[in-house]
Amino acid sequence: MWFLFKQKPVLSTKEEYENLSQKKWIELKLGAEKLYELWTKAEYPHLKEMSCDLDYDELYVSSEFLKCNPKALECHLNHRSKNGYAEIQLDGSKLIYVKKNKKFLTKSKRGEIILNISLDKKKNYKMYFESLCHETFLPKGEYVFSPLNEGNELDNIERENSRLWKNDKNIFIDKFHITNLEYNFWKNKKKKAGLKDYFPVNDLNFLEMKEFCKERGKKLLTAKLYDAMTYSKIARIDLFADISKKTCSMIYSKDCIGKKELKFWNTNNVSWIGTYDIRGGIPEVVENQEERFFNTVSSSFYFDRSSFWHNLTHRFHWNELGFSEKDFNFVSSVTGEQLKIIEKNKIKVGFRCYREI
Repeated sequence: MWFLFKQKPVLSTKEEYENLSQKKWIELKLGAEKLYELWTKAEYPHLKEMSCDLDYDELYVSSEFLKCNPKALECHLNHRSKNGYAEIQLDGSKLIYVKKNKKFLTKSKRGEIILNISLDKKKNYKMYFESLCHETFLPKGEYVFSPLNEGNELDNIERENSRLWKNDKNIFIDKFHITNLEYNFWKNKKKKAGLKDYFPVNDLNFLEMKEFCKERGKKLLTAKLYDAMTYSKIARIDLFADISKKTCSMIYSKDCIGKKELKFWNTNNVSWIGTYDIRGGIPEVVENQEERFFNTVSSSFYFDRSSFWHNLTHRFHWNELGFSEKDFNFVSSVTGEQLKIIEKNKIKVGFRCYREI
Protein backbone atom coordinates (compact mmCIF):
# COMPACT_ATOMS: atom_id res chain seq x y z
CA MET A 1 0.00 0.00 0.00
CA TRP A 2 1.34 3.45 -0.74
CA PHE A 3 0.74 7.17 -0.67
CA LEU A 4 1.95 9.38 -3.47
CA PHE A 5 2.44 13.05 -2.63
CA LYS A 6 2.55 15.74 -5.27
CA GLN A 7 1.87 19.37 -4.44
CA LYS A 8 -1.00 18.14 -2.31
CA PRO A 9 -1.29 14.67 -0.76
CA VAL A 10 -3.10 12.18 -3.00
CA LEU A 11 -4.46 9.12 -1.23
CA SER A 12 -5.41 5.83 -2.83
CA THR A 13 -9.07 4.86 -2.51
CA LYS A 14 -10.20 3.27 0.76
CA GLU A 15 -11.09 0.03 -1.06
CA GLU A 16 -7.37 -0.63 -1.46
CA TYR A 17 -6.95 -0.79 2.34
CA GLU A 18 -8.60 -4.06 3.28
CA ASN A 19 -9.39 -4.68 6.94
CA LEU A 20 -8.85 -1.01 7.76
CA SER A 21 -11.75 0.83 9.37
CA GLN A 22 -12.75 4.28 8.18
CA LYS A 23 -11.50 5.74 11.46
CA LYS A 24 -8.08 4.10 11.09
CA TRP A 25 -7.91 5.08 7.43
CA ILE A 26 -8.51 8.74 8.37
CA GLU A 27 -5.87 8.55 11.12
CA LEU A 28 -3.38 7.15 8.63
CA LYS A 29 -4.21 9.92 6.18
CA LEU A 30 -3.85 12.62 8.86
CA GLY A 31 -0.50 11.23 9.97
CA ALA A 32 0.78 11.16 6.41
CA GLU A 33 -0.36 14.75 5.85
CA LYS A 34 1.39 15.89 9.04
CA LEU A 35 4.66 14.28 7.92
CA TYR A 36 4.30 15.86 4.50
CA GLU A 37 3.75 19.26 6.10
CA LEU A 38 6.96 18.81 8.11
CA TRP A 39 8.78 17.85 4.90
CA THR A 40 7.65 20.91 2.94
CA LYS A 41 7.54 23.60 5.65
CA ALA A 42 10.49 22.35 7.75
CA GLU A 43 9.09 23.85 10.96
CA TYR A 44 11.00 21.46 13.18
CA PRO A 45 10.21 22.18 16.85
CA HIS A 46 13.59 21.12 18.28
CA LEU A 47 16.00 22.10 15.54
CA LYS A 48 18.67 23.56 17.82
CA GLU A 49 18.53 20.58 20.17
CA MET A 50 18.77 17.95 17.44
CA SER A 51 22.19 16.32 17.59
CA CYS A 52 23.10 15.31 14.06
CA ASP A 53 25.47 16.29 11.29
CA LEU A 54 23.11 18.89 9.82
CA ASP A 55 24.98 21.76 8.19
CA TYR A 56 22.68 24.65 8.88
CA ASP A 57 23.57 28.11 10.11
CA GLU A 58 20.92 30.77 9.63
CA LEU A 59 23.69 33.39 9.26
CA TYR A 60 24.99 31.77 6.08
CA VAL A 61 22.09 29.90 4.53
CA SER A 62 18.38 30.56 4.03
CA SER A 63 15.80 28.51 5.92
CA GLU A 64 14.66 27.32 2.47
CA PHE A 65 17.56 24.86 2.72
CA LEU A 66 15.64 22.86 5.34
CA LYS A 67 12.54 22.36 3.17
CA CYS A 68 12.34 19.01 1.35
CA ASN A 69 15.70 18.22 2.94
CA PRO A 70 16.10 14.46 3.57
CA LYS A 71 18.89 14.96 6.10
CA ALA A 72 16.78 17.39 8.15
CA LEU A 73 13.76 15.06 8.23
CA GLU A 74 15.96 12.05 9.07
CA CYS A 75 17.50 14.08 11.89
CA HIS A 76 14.06 15.07 13.22
CA LEU A 77 12.84 11.47 13.19
CA ASN A 78 16.01 10.27 14.90
CA HIS A 79 15.44 12.89 17.58
CA ARG A 80 12.00 11.38 18.25
CA SER A 81 13.13 7.77 17.85
CA LYS A 82 12.42 5.09 20.45
CA ASN A 83 12.71 1.30 20.04
CA GLY A 84 13.01 1.49 16.26
CA TYR A 85 10.11 3.87 15.70
CA ALA A 86 9.59 7.63 15.69
CA GLU A 87 6.28 8.69 17.19
CA ILE A 88 4.39 11.54 15.52
CA GLN A 89 1.61 13.12 17.61
CA LEU A 90 -1.67 13.70 15.79
CA ASP A 91 -4.14 14.98 18.38
CA GLY A 92 -4.78 13.94 21.94
CA SER A 93 -3.41 10.43 22.42
CA LYS A 94 -3.38 9.43 18.74
CA LEU A 95 0.02 8.56 17.29
CA ILE A 96 1.48 7.64 13.93
CA TYR A 97 4.63 5.53 13.90
CA VAL A 98 7.50 5.81 11.44
CA LYS A 99 9.56 2.65 11.27
CA LYS A 100 13.35 2.76 11.27
CA ASN A 101 15.46 0.09 9.63
CA LYS A 102 19.04 1.31 9.15
CA LYS A 103 17.57 4.70 8.29
CA PHE A 104 14.08 6.15 8.32
CA LEU A 105 14.30 7.44 4.76
CA THR A 106 14.98 5.40 1.64
CA LYS A 107 14.68 6.50 -1.98
CA SER A 108 13.08 5.17 -5.13
CA LYS A 109 14.56 4.98 -8.62
CA ARG A 110 12.08 7.67 -9.66
CA GLY A 111 13.64 10.19 -7.28
CA GLU A 112 11.11 9.99 -4.46
CA ILE A 113 11.74 9.72 -0.72
CA ILE A 114 10.07 6.71 0.95
CA LEU A 115 8.89 6.36 4.57
CA ASN A 116 7.22 3.36 6.20
CA ILE A 117 4.40 4.49 8.48
CA SER A 118 2.15 2.50 10.79
CA LEU A 119 -0.78 2.89 13.17
CA ASP A 120 0.06 -0.04 15.42
CA LYS A 121 3.69 -1.03 14.66
CA LYS A 122 2.35 -4.17 12.96
CA LYS A 123 1.32 -3.25 9.42
CA ASN A 124 3.38 -0.73 7.47
CA TYR A 125 2.26 1.55 4.65
CA LYS A 126 4.64 3.12 2.19
CA MET A 127 4.61 6.87 1.83
CA TYR A 128 6.32 8.66 -1.06
CA PHE A 129 7.59 12.27 -0.97
CA GLU A 130 8.71 14.43 -3.87
CA SER A 131 10.96 17.49 -3.63
CA LEU A 132 8.65 19.94 -5.36
CA CYS A 133 9.30 22.72 -2.84
CA HIS A 134 12.70 23.20 -4.50
CA GLU A 135 11.12 23.99 -7.86
CA THR A 136 9.47 27.07 -9.30
CA PHE A 137 7.18 27.43 -12.32
CA LEU A 138 8.12 29.36 -15.46
CA PRO A 139 4.91 30.97 -16.80
CA LYS A 140 3.93 30.28 -20.37
CA GLY A 141 4.46 33.12 -22.80
CA GLU A 142 6.97 34.88 -25.03
CA TYR A 143 10.61 35.28 -23.97
CA VAL A 144 13.87 36.64 -25.33
CA PHE A 145 17.00 34.53 -25.72
CA SER A 146 20.15 36.61 -25.10
CA PRO A 147 18.27 39.86 -24.37
CA LEU A 148 21.49 41.86 -23.95
CA ASN A 149 22.00 41.43 -27.69
CA GLU A 150 18.45 42.40 -28.67
CA GLY A 151 18.59 45.06 -31.39
CA ASN A 152 22.38 45.17 -31.16
CA GLU A 153 23.99 44.11 -34.43
CA LEU A 154 27.80 43.75 -34.48
CA ASP A 155 29.51 42.39 -37.58
CA ASN A 156 32.44 39.95 -37.59
CA ILE A 157 32.21 39.26 -33.85
CA GLU A 158 31.66 35.84 -32.33
CA ARG A 159 28.68 36.38 -30.04
CA GLU A 160 25.13 35.27 -29.37
CA ASN A 161 22.27 36.33 -31.61
CA SER A 162 19.12 37.42 -29.82
CA ARG A 163 15.78 35.86 -30.76
CA LEU A 164 12.20 35.63 -29.52
CA TRP A 165 10.68 32.29 -28.55
CA LYS A 166 7.41 31.10 -27.08
CA ASN A 167 7.06 28.76 -24.13
CA ASP A 168 3.89 26.67 -24.37
CA LYS A 169 4.97 23.95 -21.92
CA ASN A 170 4.70 23.50 -18.17
CA ILE A 171 8.29 24.05 -17.06
CA PHE A 172 9.56 23.69 -13.50
CA ILE A 173 13.05 24.99 -12.70
CA ASP A 174 15.15 24.20 -9.62
CA LYS A 175 15.19 27.22 -7.30
CA PHE A 176 18.75 26.47 -6.19
CA HIS A 177 22.03 25.14 -7.50
CA ILE A 178 22.46 21.42 -6.87
CA THR A 179 24.12 21.09 -3.46
CA ASN A 180 26.63 18.64 -2.02
CA LEU A 181 23.80 17.26 0.11
CA GLU A 182 21.59 16.48 -2.88
CA TYR A 183 24.38 15.00 -4.95
CA ASN A 184 25.74 12.81 -2.14
CA PHE A 185 22.27 11.64 -1.08
CA TRP A 186 21.14 10.54 -4.52
CA LYS A 187 24.52 9.12 -5.51
CA ASN A 188 25.05 7.33 -2.17
CA LYS A 189 28.37 9.11 -1.68
CA LYS A 190 30.02 10.10 1.58
CA LYS A 191 30.41 13.74 2.42
CA LYS A 192 33.84 15.13 1.55
CA ALA A 193 35.81 16.62 4.42
CA GLY A 194 35.59 20.40 4.63
CA LEU A 195 32.58 20.73 2.32
CA LYS A 196 29.31 22.04 3.72
CA ASP A 197 26.05 20.35 2.74
CA TYR A 198 24.59 23.60 1.44
CA PHE A 199 27.58 24.43 -0.82
CA PRO A 200 26.81 23.91 -4.51
CA VAL A 201 28.51 20.82 -5.89
CA ASN A 202 31.13 22.45 -8.10
CA ASP A 203 33.54 19.82 -9.44
CA LEU A 204 31.44 17.89 -11.97
CA ASN A 205 32.11 17.91 -15.68
CA PHE A 206 29.35 18.71 -18.16
CA LEU A 207 28.31 15.09 -18.81
CA GLU A 208 28.17 14.36 -15.08
CA MET A 209 25.86 17.33 -14.60
CA LYS A 210 23.55 16.12 -17.37
CA GLU A 211 23.60 12.58 -16.03
CA PHE A 212 22.64 13.71 -12.51
CA CYS A 213 19.68 15.71 -13.82
CA LYS A 214 18.60 12.79 -16.01
CA GLU A 215 18.64 10.39 -13.05
CA ARG A 216 16.22 12.73 -11.27
CA GLY A 217 13.87 12.76 -14.28
CA LYS A 218 15.08 16.23 -15.30
CA LYS A 219 17.44 18.01 -17.69
CA LEU A 220 20.33 20.43 -17.28
CA LEU A 221 19.01 24.01 -17.40
CA THR A 222 19.34 25.59 -20.84
CA ALA A 223 20.62 29.08 -21.65
CA LYS A 224 17.23 29.91 -23.12
CA LEU A 225 15.45 29.02 -19.88
CA TYR A 226 18.08 30.80 -17.79
CA ASP A 227 17.39 34.02 -19.71
CA ALA A 228 13.64 33.51 -19.29
CA MET A 229 13.90 33.00 -15.53
CA THR A 230 16.03 36.13 -15.04
CA TYR A 231 14.37 38.48 -17.53
CA SER A 232 10.93 38.86 -19.09
CA LYS A 233 9.23 41.74 -20.85
CA ILE A 234 6.22 41.28 -18.57
CA ALA A 235 8.08 41.17 -15.24
CA ARG A 236 11.03 43.30 -16.28
CA ILE A 237 14.16 43.15 -14.14
CA ASP A 238 17.02 45.39 -15.19
CA LEU A 239 19.59 43.29 -17.03
CA PHE A 240 22.44 45.63 -16.30
CA ALA A 241 24.46 45.22 -13.15
CA ASP A 242 24.15 48.44 -11.19
CA ILE A 243 25.48 46.80 -8.05
CA SER A 244 27.82 49.53 -6.85
CA LYS A 245 25.55 50.21 -3.87
CA LYS A 246 24.80 46.55 -3.16
CA THR A 247 26.36 44.90 -0.13
CA CYS A 248 28.14 41.55 -0.07
CA SER A 249 25.01 40.12 1.56
CA MET A 250 23.15 40.88 -1.66
CA ILE A 251 25.73 40.12 -4.35
CA TYR A 252 28.91 38.24 -3.54
CA SER A 253 31.56 39.56 -5.94
CA LYS A 254 35.36 39.34 -5.92
CA ASP A 255 35.50 42.43 -3.70
CA CYS A 256 33.79 40.46 -0.91
CA ILE A 257 36.33 37.64 -0.63
CA GLY A 258 38.09 37.82 2.72
CA LYS A 259 35.66 40.44 4.02
CA LYS A 260 32.46 38.45 4.42
CA GLU A 261 31.35 34.82 4.31
CA LEU A 262 29.52 33.75 1.16
CA LYS A 263 25.86 33.05 1.92
CA PHE A 264 24.12 30.50 -0.30
CA TRP A 265 20.40 30.30 -0.97
CA ASN A 266 20.45 34.07 -0.60
CA THR A 267 16.98 35.56 -0.21
CA ASN A 268 18.37 38.93 -1.38
CA ASN A 269 19.46 37.45 -4.71
CA VAL A 270 16.32 36.06 -6.34
CA SER A 271 14.91 36.20 -9.88
CA TRP A 272 11.38 37.27 -10.79
CA ILE A 273 10.13 33.64 -10.77
CA GLY A 274 11.90 32.72 -7.51
CA THR A 275 15.23 31.16 -8.52
CA TYR A 276 18.09 31.94 -6.14
CA ASP A 277 21.74 33.01 -6.46
CA ILE A 278 21.46 34.58 -9.91
CA ARG A 279 24.31 37.09 -9.43
CA GLY A 280 27.68 36.60 -7.78
CA GLY A 281 28.82 33.41 -6.04
CA ILE A 282 29.90 30.63 -8.38
CA PRO A 283 29.38 30.69 -12.18
CA GLU A 284 26.42 28.63 -13.42
CA VAL A 285 26.74 26.17 -16.31
CA VAL A 286 23.89 25.93 -18.82
CA GLU A 287 23.29 23.89 -21.95
CA ASN A 288 23.23 26.46 -24.75
CA GLN A 289 21.28 24.86 -27.57
CA GLU A 290 21.28 28.07 -29.60
CA GLU A 291 24.97 29.06 -29.28
CA ARG A 292 26.78 26.03 -27.78
CA PHE A 293 30.09 27.90 -27.30
CA PHE A 294 28.66 30.21 -24.60
CA ASN A 295 27.76 27.75 -21.85
CA THR A 296 28.67 29.45 -18.54
CA VAL A 297 26.88 32.39 -16.90
CA SER A 298 29.58 34.89 -15.98
CA SER A 299 28.33 36.77 -12.89
CA SER A 300 30.36 35.32 -10.02
CA PHE A 301 32.95 35.98 -7.33
CA TYR A 302 35.66 35.87 -9.99
CA PHE A 303 34.81 39.44 -11.07
CA ASP A 304 34.88 42.79 -9.27
CA ARG A 305 31.60 44.48 -8.43
CA SER A 306 32.07 47.08 -11.17
CA SER A 307 32.57 44.47 -13.92
CA PHE A 308 30.12 44.32 -16.81
CA TRP A 309 30.30 40.52 -16.46
CA HIS A 310 27.65 40.82 -13.76
CA ASN A 311 25.06 41.82 -16.36
CA LEU A 312 22.39 39.13 -16.34
CA THR A 313 22.42 36.59 -19.23
CA HIS A 314 26.10 37.37 -19.92
CA ARG A 315 28.08 34.19 -20.70
CA PHE A 316 31.55 32.86 -21.55
CA HIS A 317 32.97 29.47 -22.63
CA TRP A 318 33.98 26.37 -20.67
CA ASN A 319 35.44 23.26 -22.36
CA GLU A 320 33.09 21.15 -20.16
CA LEU A 321 35.95 19.02 -18.80
CA GLY A 322 38.58 20.77 -16.65
CA PHE A 323 38.62 23.43 -13.95
CA SER A 324 41.88 25.35 -14.45
CA GLU A 325 41.96 28.79 -16.04
CA LYS A 326 43.11 27.30 -19.36
CA ASP A 327 39.85 25.32 -19.56
CA PHE A 328 37.85 28.57 -19.87
CA ASN A 329 37.68 31.17 -22.61
CA PHE A 330 36.52 34.46 -21.13
CA VAL A 331 35.11 35.92 -24.32
CA SER A 332 31.92 37.94 -23.96
CA SER A 333 28.70 36.55 -25.46
CA VAL A 334 27.64 40.19 -25.93
CA THR A 335 30.61 42.23 -27.16
CA GLY A 336 33.08 39.52 -28.15
CA GLU A 337 35.60 41.18 -25.82
CA GLN A 338 38.30 38.92 -24.39
CA LEU A 339 38.91 39.15 -20.66
CA LYS A 340 41.57 37.28 -18.74
CA ILE A 341 41.29 36.53 -15.05
CA ILE A 342 44.04 35.39 -12.74
CA GLU A 343 42.90 32.41 -10.73
CA LYS A 344 45.52 30.08 -9.31
CA ASN A 345 42.99 27.77 -7.68
CA LYS A 346 40.54 25.47 -9.40
CA ILE A 347 37.63 27.40 -10.94
CA LYS A 348 34.31 26.30 -9.48
CA VAL A 349 31.12 25.92 -11.52
CA GLY A 350 27.61 24.99 -10.40
CA PHE A 351 24.38 23.95 -12.13
CA ARG A 352 20.65 23.43 -11.69
CA CYS A 353 18.07 21.22 -13.40
CA TYR A 354 14.56 21.60 -14.80
CA ARG A 355 11.71 19.39 -15.94
CA GLU A 356 8.86 19.92 -18.37
CA ILE A 357 5.43 18.39 -18.68
